[in-house]
Amino acid sequence: MVVRHLAPLLFFFLFQIVFFNAATAQRNRLDSLREITATHPADTLAMLAYAELCYEYRFVDQDSSLMFAGKGIDLGKRLNFKTGLAQVYSDAAFVYFDKGDFGEAVNLWTSALSIRSELRDTARVASLQMKLGGAQFRMGNYEEALRYQLAALRSYEALKIPTGVAQAYNNVAAVYEHQNHLDKALEYYGNALTIHRSAKNEEAAGTTMINIGNIHFRRKNFPQATIFYKTAMRSFEAGSGAASHYLAICLNNLSEIYVLADKYDSALVFSKRALALRKEIKDYQGTVSSLNMMGRIYSKLRRYNEAELYLLAALDSSSRKGILPEKGKVHLSLYELYRQKSDWKRGLDSYVEYTVIKDSLMNESGRKEIADLQVKYETEKKEQQIALQESALSEKETRIQRDYIIIVGLILTLVLLTVIFVLLRNRQARKAEMAKKESEISVREAYIRASIESQENERKRFARDLHDGMGQWISSLRLILNQIHSAPTDEKKLEALGKSDRIMEEMNREFRSIAFNLMPQTLIQYGLKAAIDEMAARLNTTGKVHFTVAAFNFPSRLIELEEISLYRIVQEWTNNILKYAGATEVSIQLVGHDDENVIMIEDNGTGFDPDGLAIAPGNGWKNIRSRINLVNGAVDVDSSPGQAGTTFTLILPVKTTAKIEDNVEAVTGSKVAR
Repeated sequence: MVVRHLAPLLFFFLFQIVFFNAATAQRNRLDSLREITATHPADTLAMLAYAELCYEYRFVDQDSSLMFAGKGIDLGKRLNFKTGLAQVYSDAAFVYFDKGDFGEAVNLWTSALSIRSELRDTARVASLQMKLGGAQFRMGNYEEALRYQLAALRSYEALKIPTGVAQAYNNVAAVYEHQNHLDKALEYYGNALTIHRSAKNEEAAGTTMINIGNIHFRRKNFPQATIFYKTAMRSFEAGSGAASHYLAICLNNLSEIYVLADKYDSALVFSKRALALRKEIKDYQGTVSSLNMMGRIYSKLRRYNEAELYLLAALDSSSRKGILPEKGKVHLSLYELYRQKSDWKRGLDSYVEYTVIKDSLMNESGRKEIADLQVKYETEKKEQQIALQESALSEKETRIQRDYIIIVGLILTLVLLTVIFVLLRNRQARKAEMAKKESEISVREAYIRASIESQENERKRFARDLHDGMGQWISSLRLILNQIHSAPTDEKKLEALGKSDRIMEEMNREFRSIAFNLMPQTLIQYGLKAAIDEMAARLNTTGKVHFTVAAFNFPSRLIELEEISLYRIVQEWTNNILKYAGATEVSIQLVGHDDENVIMIEDNGTGFDPDGLAIAPGNGWKNIRSRINLVNGAVDVDSSPGQAGTTFTLILPVKTTAKIEDNVEAVTGSKVAR
C-alpha cells in the first residue's frame, strides 16, 4: 500500500526535476548568448549570438526575436560579415512568414539569397530558392513560385542531393496542381516518386502516391486513383504516428470512391478502419470527419438508427473540441438523414443549425478581411506621410539637374537589367528544351534497341526451329524415299509410303506451330480474345499450368496495332510466369469500359519485387514497356517477395487509329503505312 501511494509522488517529483533542468538549461543558454553580446559588442561573435537569439525567440516572443535580428543586421553591416548577415536575414524571414507578412519574408530571403550566391554557398542557395517559392505560393504569385522551385530543382540536381531534388519535384508539382495543370503535376510527382523508391523511403513514396491518387480522383479516374491509394497504404501499414495519419487519409479517400460508386458495404469497411486509426492517434478533426462519413454511409444503406448514432457522436465530438466547420457538415448530414426519414421537425432544426454555423464562419471571415484591410490602410497612410516628408527634404537639398541625371541613369539600368534577364531566361529555356529533347532521344533509342534485339532473337528462334525441327524431318523423309526406290517388294514400298505419310503430318504440325508463334492467324481473323483462347488451349495441353480466359464487355475487334501489341504483351508476361513463377493456376480477364479496356493476368506463383523489373538484364520488360507506350497504355504490377500471387494489370484508353499511328511515329521515328 505504501509503495502504491508513493509511486505517483515519485513520478511527479521526477517530472518536475527533468522539466526544471530543461527550463534551467534553456535559460542558461539564453543568458550566455546575451552575455556574449554584452562582452563582445562589436565583433563577429556577437553577430552570431544575435542570430542564435533571433532563432531561439522565434517560437517564444516574435517581437524580441525581430529586435535581436535588427541588432544583428546592424552589426553585420558595420562589420561586413556576410555569412552572419545571410543567417540573420533567413531567421528573421521565418518570423515574418509565421506572422503572415509574406512580402517582408520574401525581401529578407531575397537578401540572404544574394549573399549566399555571392559566397557560392550552393546548398543554402537551393534551400533559399525553395523557401522563396513557398512564400510566393502563399502570396498567390504562382509564376514566381514556379520559377523559384524550378531554380531550386536545378540547384539540387547539380549538387546531386536526392532528397532535395525529390522535395523540389513535389513543390513544383504542387504549384502546377494548384494552377490545374494536372498533366505537368503528375509528371513531377512521378519524378519525386521514382527518387523516393530508389532511396527505399517508403513513407515519402506513400505521401507522393496519395498526391497522384488525388489528381486521378479530381479527374474522376477512380480505378487509377484506387490503385495509387492502395499502393500508398502498403507504405504506411508498418509505420506509426505520421504514417498512421496518412494511412487514415488513404482509407478515407477509398471510402469516398466506393460511396460514389454506390458500393456502400466496401465503403463501410474502409471508413471503419479510418475511424479506428484516427481515434488511436487522437486526430480529433479526422475522427469527426470519419464519424460523419459513417453516418452518411448508413443513411445510404437505410440503416437510419445506426446512422443517427454515428452522426450524433460526431456532433458531440465537434462541439466539445470546438471544430466549427466539421460541426456544420454534421448538421447538414443530420438534415439529409431526417429528410429521408420524413422527420421534418428535427430536419428543420438541423438545417437551421447548419445555416447559423455557415453564416458565423462567413462573418468571421469577413471580420478578418476587414481587419486586414484596416491594417493595410493604416500602413499605407503612414508610408504616404513618410514619403511626403522625404520628398520635401529632397526638394530642399537637391537640384533639378541632379534628379534628371539620376532618373535617366535608373531608367538605363532598368532597361539593361531587363535585357539581361530576358536573355538569361531565354538561354535557360533553350537549355531546358535541349535537355528535354536529349532525354526523349535517349528513350526512343532505348525502345528501338529493345525492338531490334527482340526481332533478332525472334529470327534466331525461327531459324533454330527450322534447322532443328524441319531439317530432321526432311532428312528422315529423304531416307524413306530412297527406301521406296530400293524396296524389293510392293509390301515394303507400301510400308515406306506409310512412314513418309506420317512424317508429312508431323511436318505439317511443325509448320503450323512455327506459323502460330510468328503471327497467329486466329488473331488476324477473329481478334484478341480468340487468339488468347487459342494460346491458353495450347499451354493447357502441357498439363503443368492451367490457364482460364474470361471476357466481360470486351470489344470483339480492336485496331490492328492494338491487337498485335496487346497479344505480344500477354504472350511475354505468360512466358515470364512459365519460366520464373512456378505457378499452377493462371487467370486472364479482359474487361471493357466506356473509356478504357483492361487486361488483368493473375497467377498463384512466387511473388517478387516489381521495382526490380526496370533493372532486369533481359529485354522482356523493355519489350512490354515499348509496346505499352506504342498504344499509350498504363501498367501496374502488384506483387511482394515471399508472398504467393502476382497481379498484372494493363489499362488501355479507348483511342482513334490516328492517335496510335502518331504515337508509333513518335517512338520509332518512322511513319505508319495507311
